[in-house]
Amino acid sequence: MNAMSSTPYSLTTRPAAPRVARAYDALTRAPLRARAAARRPPWRPGRFFLPRWAQHAAVAALSLSPLLVARVWDLPLTAPLAGIELRMLPSGPAADTPIQYARASLPALGPLAEDERPLVARIAQYRVAPGDTLGAIAERFGVSTDTLLWANPLPDPDHLPAGRELMVPPVSGVLHAVSHGDSVALLAERYGAQVQAIIQANALEEPYALEVGARVLVPDGHPPPGSTLARAVPWPVPGTGPQHRQQFIEAAAAAAQETQRRYGVPASVAIAQAIHETGWGTSRLAREGNNFFGIKGRNSEGTAGVVWMSTWEVINGVNLFPREPFRAYNTPEESFLDYGLFFLANRRYHPALAVANDPRAFIRAIAAAGFATDPVYAAKIIRVMDTYDLYQYDLPQ
Repeated sequence: MNAMSSTPYSLTTRPAAPRVARAYDALTRAPLRARAAARRPPWRPGRFFLPRWAQHAAVAALSLSPLLVARVWDLPLTAPLAGIELRMLPSGPAADTPIQYARASLPALGPLAEDERPLVARIAQYRVAPGDTLGAIAERFGVSTDTLLWANPLPDPDHLPAGRELMVPPVSGVLHAVSHGDSVALLAERYGAQVQAIIQANALEEPYALEVGARVLVPDGHPPPGSTLARAVPWPVPGTGPQHRQQFIEAAAAAAQETQRRYGVPASVAIAQAIHETGWGTSRLAREGNNFFGIKGRNSEGTAGVVWMSTWEVINGVNLFPREPFRAYNTPEESFLDYGLFFLANRRYHPALAVANDPRAFIRAIAAAGFATDPVYAAKIIRVMDTYDLYQYDLPQ
């Protein structure tokens, strides 16, 4: 057998190589083209695609179209088109005369709709913003600074804490909490206001009876002299009331006057009871439950639930120390407000509210109605009122 030749031979001739390469490329690219064609959305009649540069050009043309129209039609760019009337001149010799424009008459607007609610229903709540002053707020709402002071017990009117909510009457005047015996004529005389103004501000109807506990707005009224309007001050540190008695009285006076405004309970009685019931704020019930009046929680809880404590009761002359639930509150002020509401919610105390203009008669009436089992309870409270002259904090009834 002859030996094989070692001379190399090419697989194809040289002229055929480009054709083989092109055929190979076509075979490898065919799948890619098929996948791209599958992803391309089918063409539909009426569907038109613009290149990206053409889309940008269309947006630019739309943006400039108002300028072009104004240029062609000689429209003023600074004047609104609304209310401009186009007046075309007739053709002919005057065709070259510039087009004239005149502002068409617009329909006249009627007066703003007035708030038909009575003034007492328009009392607003305003949240103090950083930097607010009482004068600026009063000017903003169109009322006097005194009106805001009378409606809101403020510890320091010159420095309003941000976030505090203020009650803002719609007009200058006084907000009064109705108590037994109040009448429109009596309020008008007490605050120096007009009877008809009170009737209209509160939408009263004949016979103009006032509901006990309701809030009445007295336009242009002024509190009569002789009563001390308390400013809210911080409460003494729990347990230090006996060393800071005046501070305790002033803190209690602001809360008591707010209670009197809403429910008619004499402020002097509320302050004296808070002193007596808590021992100037040193009692465990005051420190742990913010309960300043010993109101029990058998039938209703306080805003913070109840706390269980032992209490002293005198039943048929026998001293007893039962464990009872007492209402708990988040703040002392909540305790004072619930104290006033307590008398309105229980009918047995309504006779006391009828004599709320006499603090001594009031405390005797609630003691007789069963507020406390101590037989000399009323005398103890009256002694506290007399000792510290708490009557000065009573608001006019």
